[in-house]
Amino acid sequence: MSATPAVQAWAGRPAWSVLDCAFGDGQHLLHIWTAWRADPQRPRMLHYVAMADTFTGVESTSPFAEALNAACRGLPAGFHRIALENGQLSLTLCLGHAADTLDAQDFQADQIFAPTSVLAADKWAVKAVARCCKRGTQLAMPGTAPEVLPTPWLDAGFKLHHTLPPCPGLNTIALFDPGWTLKRTRHGSSTWDRPATGRCVVVGAGLAGASVARALALRGWQVTVIDRCTEPAGGASGLPV
Repeated sequence: MSATPAVQAWAGRPAWSVLDCAFGDGQHLLHIWTAWRADPQRPRMLHYVAMADTFTGVESTSPFAEALNAACRGLPAGFHRIALENGQLSLTLCLGHAADTLDAQDFQADQIFAPTSVLAADKWAVKAVARCCKRGTQLAMPGTAPEVLPTPWLDAGFKLHHTLPPCPGLNTIALFDPGWTLKRTRHGSSTWDRPATGRCVVVGAGLAGASVARALALRGWQVTVIDRCTEPAGGASGLPV
């Protein structure tokens, strides 16, 4: 990746979300994870939604690969939410038939990773991917010439774009920019791209309250926890099981 941090597409953003249509052995996640860790202007939260039939592990001895294998190897079919990097990297691993996992997605991605060999000319799969896009979502498609975009992607509203700043992980070849009007919810920031700072009060420092407070703090919120006890889990949550 030749781009400097200053021109990364995610620079200054509170969150960045990726839809990986071909998770495979997780190499693309490892690439983006490495770039995210090295970038001083990285978003606070990295959301990564990955689809695969199965996950058998990545052949690498890097700390990232070892953490990924420990969290994901041997998981059964279904959707699995995995917290990495103290919760700042949220991996949603969707294992099972690609058509089913695509149809179940309900978020707006900033970047799509879709190798030509995976979706090929499946227009229905491409439309399912497009439903996860907002205007401006970037498409990285290994195996495709920079000047060529397969017809199903053009029909779904993607356009070739050669002047974009590099996408973290891979150069972008296209943007989602359809010629028709989109729903208002698909014009602005992505589902997870919310202001990184804010203030809130959590009432109760039991298991639920402490978990909510921690999750919000990881996302940049200033959290005040109110409880009648002086320590967390001072009430029923602290009773022995």
